[in-house]
Amino acid sequence: MVARGRGRIINVSSGIALNPAPHGTSYSSSKAAALRFTDSLALEVASHDIQVFAASPGTVRTALMDYVLESDAGRRWLPQMQNLPESVWVPAEKGAALIVALAAGEADALSGRFIHVSDDLTDLVRRADEIRAQDTLTLRLRR
Repeated sequence: MVARGRGRIINVSSGIALNPAPHGTSYSSSKAAALRFTDSLALEVASHDIQVFAASPGTVRTALMDYVLESDAGRRWLPQMQNLPESVWVPAEKGAALIVALAAGEADALSGRFIHVSDDLTDLVRRADEIRAQDTLTLRLRR
């Protein structure tokens, strides 16, 4: 991408990166690390016209989620995941559509930012200057 002088990188993160998660230490920490990797890399490669995003596809029913919901270990260690309302589940196609939109360049003005599948991407792009000025949609310690 650097040699070509353009590109887009999309790191898959999660909303769990933004809050502590009992019994999800490694998962939530790795997703938070993906956010920091994203914003740091975006700054590093910006001069090469490479955009970098952290995208969260939401809570998708995957084999991992089935294990969490159905296994004894999942019920024991992640009880908060049991009995989630149907409204929490996101169709995989919706997350895929977000990734396609980012890969197509629809949100290049938001490079370095965390974008969740439930975000209104058109509105975020419209507010890109404000988002950058306020340094939002990223992992920051506020005092």
